[in-house]
Amino acid sequence: MRNTIENRLLIKELEELEARVRDLRLRVEEGQEVQDQRPQRGGSRVQVGDKVRILNPRPFQDKEGEILKVNEETDYVSILGYKKKRTITRKRKNVLKIEFYSEEG
Repeated sequence: MRNTIENRLLIKELEELEARVRDLRLRVEEGQEVQDQRPQRGGSRVQVGDKVRILNPRPFQDKEGEILKVNEETDYVSILGYKKKRTITRKRKNVLKIEFYSEEG
């Protein structure tokens, strides 16, 4: 008899813990959705293949190029320069997505 009462208590505790775990998972998922929706400078986030303008070019570097690689963890992007065809690395906040290259490039 004592065993059955202990088993029922354990089962009840397990059900409560499972409910808490479900609630916590939902809260984590909602938090990730909110984090993904944070606004970015220049509107939408850049992706591989996008044409971009570099907002802080160094001397003799291309001012525009195409995204080669995006590192989601560090938020850095690698850019292939439009004219000189050299790779440039910048933080994602320092590039602006454009539709086409300007004449002076």
